[in-house]
Amino acid sequence: MFIIDKVKKTDFFKKGLPRDTGVMDIGIKLDDAHGSAVYNAIVLINKYFNKKDVIKQNPFKWYNLKYGSNLIKTLLLTPWNYFTGFYTPHLPNAFLKSTFEEVWEKENELLELTSSHKFRTKLDLTQYIFKFWQLASGNFSPRRNMGKAFDIGSDLNEIEEVIKKQKFKLICLNDSEKINNFELTKVKIQNSFEKLLGHKSNFEK
Repeated sequence: MFIIDKVKKTDFFKKGLPRDTGVMDIGIKLDDAHGSAVYNAIVLINKYFNKKDVIKQNPFKWYNLKYGSNLIKTLLLTPWNYFTGFYTPHLPNAFLKSTFEEVWEKENELLELTSSHKFRTKLDLTQYIFKFWQLASGNFSPRRNMGKAFDIGSDLNEIEEVIKKQKFKLICLNDSEKINNFELTKVKIQNSFEKLLGHKSNFEK
C-alpha cells in the first residue's frame, strides 16, 4: 500500500465515522481460503442484519452519487432480500474500535478459531467482517474511491503512469506469478517513485 498524493484526516474519518464506499456486489464462495473467508463474512452479516431495514435506515449511504458508476451495482442488486456481497477494493480501510468490540462479543468463538490458525483456512474470517459490519450498521460516511489495486505482473505500464501523474491518493501493488523480468519491473517502479518522491522524509535514514 502506498500513499502517492496528499491525504487528510477527513479522507478516512468524518464526524467520528470511518469513510467508506457503501456499494453492494456479488460474493461467490470460491474454493480457496480467501474467497471462503469473504463469503463467511457475508453469511454472518445476513445473520445479524436485515437488508431492507439497513437500506431504509440509511438510504443516502447506499444510493450516493459519490460512488460513481459503482452505484449501478447497488441498484441492480437491491431487489435481492439479502446481501449478496459488498464492494471490496484492495485498499486501506478505516475502522472504529467499537466495531471490533461488538463483533468479537457476538462471534467470539469463530474469531478465536480464526486467530488460532497459523495459516488461513476456509473456516476463517478476515478483516472484511469488520468492514461489512460497519457498512450494515450504517457506521460510515460515504466517500469517493481514493485508489486502485494493481497486479505488477500485468499492469506495469499503468502503474508507472498512475504514480507519475498521481491519479489516485492510494495504490496497492500486488505481487504476481506473471512477472517475466523481475529486475526490470523493480527498476521501473522504483524510478516512478523516485520522480514522485525523490526527497527523503525526516523519518527515513
